[in-house]
Amino acid sequence: MEPCNYATMFLQRFWITLFLVFISCFGLNSAVDAFDQSRTNNMFGIHVATPSREELENAAKLINTNGGNWGYVTVVIQENDRNKQKWQEAFDRMRELRLIPIVRLATKPIGSTWARPKPDEISNWVNFLDSLNWVVKDRYIVLFNEPNHGQEWEGEVSPEEFADISLRYIKALKTSNSEYFTMLGGLDLAAASNGEDMDEYEFLRRVFISKPELKESIDGLSSHSYPNPGFSGSPSAVGRLSIHGYEWELELLKELGVKKELPVFITETGWIHSGADPTGLDDKFITAFSIWKADPRVRAVTPFILSYQSDPFLQFSWQKPNSQEFYSHYHAVTEMNKILGDPDQVQKGELKQTLPNDLLADSTYHFTVKLRNDGQAVWTSKDGYAMKFAITEKKEGLEYFFGNLDGIKPGDEREIDLYMKTSDQGPARQAVLNLYKNDREVLKSIKWSFRVLPLPSLVIKTSLFPRIRAKKERDFELQIFNNKEELVFKQKGIRRINGELQVPEVKNVYLKGTFRVVILSQYYLPRQTFVRFEKGLNTASIKAMLPLDFFPDGTFSWRDIFEVLKNPRLLGLFLP
Repeated sequence: MEPCNYATMFLQRFWITLFLVFISCFGLNSAVDAFDQSRTNNMFGIHVATPSREELENAAKLINTNGGNWGYVTVVIQENDRNKQKWQEAFDRMRELRLIPIVRLATKPIGSTWARPKPDEISNWVNFLDSLNWVVKDRYIVLFNEPNHGQEWEGEVSPEEFADISLRYIKALKTSNSEYFTMLGGLDLAAASNGEDMDEYEFLRRVFISKPELKESIDGLSSHSYPNPGFSGSPSAVGRLSIHGYEWELELLKELGVKKELPVFITETGWIHSGADPTGLDDKFITAFSIWKADPRVRAVTPFILSYQSDPFLQFSWQKPNSQEFYSHYHAVTEMNKILGDPDQVQKGELKQTLPNDLLADSTYHFTVKLRNDGQAVWTSKDGYAMKFAITEKKEGLEYFFGNLDGIKPGDEREIDLYMKTSDQGPARQAVLNLYKNDREVLKSIKWSFRVLPLPSLVIKTSLFPRIRAKKERDFELQIFNNKEELVFKQKGIRRINGELQVPEVKNVYLKGTFRVVILSQYYLPRQTFVRFEKGLNTASIKAMLPLDFFPDGTFSWRDIFEVLKNPRLLGLFLP
């Protein structure tokens, strides 16, 4: 062997290292961790058999308690259960309860086995999954279940078939939407090659030999890290057949050429019990969750199974049979400390405003803006959602606040109250109405140009017929109503001079807006008209006011006549 040239070797390693750093920094390697590591993540979860309201609520009470929020639930959808209404309602309940779904795709049973997934079902699956409004941005998909068991693959293990169909599914899903987060079906770590089943090492080796593209296509590891043997091992055990089984799988994947740092989703795990009150499971689950929680690679753990009331999985159920009660380990995990998850959600919708351009000084207003939610999140004030104006010029002279966002769900459109107060008049300004979540912009409206102008005046011409006597010069009251029939301005003690009621300053209206104006005076029926306010002087005429409202209810009826008969002195008002 030729003697080593250490200088040459050093330079070779230096340039190789530099090249690897370069491609890592500049993204020449297409491998990307689809999971946003910058967001806080509540890794607690549970596997549920059905997406009923009761079961999802029990799941939320387990994993979203004691500081927790946005935990995970693993659900199974069979190809003969692709009911859009059912699953959209389930997703909406998860959204409400703040549960993130991990969806395992399943075929359908054939006798005691499960059918092989077929290529001609791919488009049906994609269309169905795309039709749902998902709970969060990442659409977690697990492709089938323990395919190293012949029972799960129509009686015969075939890593090559599994590799081929999985790659087809991944390509179809990601072509349709890049937000799909795909994982191969979790494998049975304890299976041995015996003609009916296949050892995981051999199975995965043949999978990646058959379809090397899968090494770059999968986004995460779905692991069935059960405490074996017999689902009864110690939580402190390590190795392939323990709750640390995922660590062995990660090393195996590296050995087989997977270069990605895959986040781990333990979609099945847990201990069996006798059916009576199990002892020792409290400490086992507390220990296990503490171990998993300390490993940043583990993004979710959904033990099998929250509620299963019959064989073959009764021994795994966390809920007691034929009962609303749960075993003690349910309560033990409930009481564990958790964190507030912050999953990314698609924010989409529309903010509509038709605010007036000309406001008035020293005025108060009540407007409404329309807010439509077409995204994934529920917009509510307690989650930090708020509407604010971004004003390009000085903000002085304008105060405002919005009504609370009380839970605007996807598909909802609401009118949100906007209250404004102006002070002095000011120059033209521009503002954009934005929806924020914790000061991060979510939606914006079109620009609103506005100015604050001096108060206009109002002159109303009217007559009194007949004119009745009064102890003193008659006072009139002016009331102005907006298009919501809200009283926005009122002034009493107005004198009628030369047939005119003069109001030198009208507040709380806006220019080019039409308002209902009402005139009141004792014993006279109210009169009204509509005024479109402009700058400066505004004039309006009202029909003659009639003295027919002796029972002061704003209308003329038999009660007015009865009131005059009861009080004959009222007739004296008509005398000269």
